[in-house]
Amino acid sequence: MSVKIDKLEGWRRGVEKGVSRDLDTHMISEGARSTLETALNNDMFASLNLNGFVISHIGGRSIGVRVDD
Repeated sequence: MSVKIDKLEGWRRGVEKGVSRDLDTHMISEGARSTLETALNNDMFASLNLNGFVISHIGGRSIGVRVDD
């Protein structure tokens, strides 16, 4: 039963993202928003340094830390 719910939620999220993209395109074409403003609004994780991101604990339990070559 949960598989059906997961598929439905994924489908719904896909539709929401499509509508959001269409709205962004419309706002840019109408001049109501610049492409830079749109990119900054849509990319909330852009400023994170994901290369330096390390997970050290999950649920309060320490895990082994990966060391890159």
